[in-house]
Amino acid sequence: MVDSSSIITASLSVFLTIGLGVLVRHWGWLKQEADQSITRLIVNVLIPALILDKILDNPAMERIDNLLLAPAVGFGTVAFGFLIAMLTMKIFPAAKGAEARTFSVSTGIYNYGYIPLPIIMALFDRETVGVLFLHNLGVETAMWTLGLLLLSGGSVHGGWKKMINGPLLAVIVGVLFTRIHWVQYIPDPGLMAIRSVGACAIPVALLMIGAIFRDLISPGLFAEGKRAMIMGVMLRMAILPLAMLATMLVLPVSLELKQVMVVQAAMPCALFPVILARYYGGDAPTAVRLAVVTLLISIVTTPLWIAVGLKWLG
Repeated sequence: MVDSSSIITASLSVFLTIGLGVLVRHWGWLKQEADQSITRLIVNVLIPALILDKILDNPAMERIDNLLLAPAVGFGTVAFGFLIAMLTMKIFPAAKGAEARTFSVSTGIYNYGYIPLPIIMALFDRETVGVLFLHNLGVETAMWTLGLLLLSGGSVHGGWKKMINGPLLAVIVGVLFTRIHWVQYIPDPGLMAIRSVGACAIPVALLMIGAIFRDLISPGLFAEGKRAMIMGVMLRMAILPLAMLATMLVLPVSLELKQVMVVQAAMPCALFPVILARYYGGDAPTAVRLAVVTLLISIVTTPLWIAVGLKWLG
């Protein structure tokens, strides 16, 4: 049984860890020089180990509907977010050019990885965690195809190749080994090593998020783009969550996928569009403002939306 206390505890623990990341960067304990190597470690070792730990021998991987519908829902919800954000910029033009394109991408895609993952791990069983990784395949596909098309104004510049990474390979291997029942051939020391390494993924990733946010925040950050920020907050923190929860109620999908949708609906803007904007013709300050302001607001709204979604889910 998931009660309000569990939701608040799971949400606040994530934000407190991010806050600790801000502090260790501020105190100089986590240097920028280490960011690239730590990020590679997270993406190529820690997260793949966590994925394998949660997917191997997971009963949810035996269901064809999860394997097909979870990525489809991830892709569809992000594509819908892009569309609504684009229409908003057309009807209420708070920005134009690169700023408007960046607004649409940043507002349209929710934080689908490092923040929802520990919350889902705290609230639900490993079946739901496994479905989250399948769902995120669809989100990644939407980001590296539609997102780059939108951000760059019409060209992906080979961005789809970025989808071939450690987490994707871990999902494929985990699902394959589970469905053909090869997990039994992995020795216990190997499974224990995978579990131990994977347990490091979330704390390290959240500390890095906090450190990066410390770098992004500057005294004049919110001096410009106030109208776009307000509109982004309204979309990402109110309108899009409501639409996603309403969709969750009517979709004929598994309980695990519905639980994933509840948590994802409550998420702030993703951080990764900040990086994409720098390399694909967007406006990085717009992405930074939206990521920072929605993260701060989500400290309050995330537990509320999760509580509402679970109540609707019954």
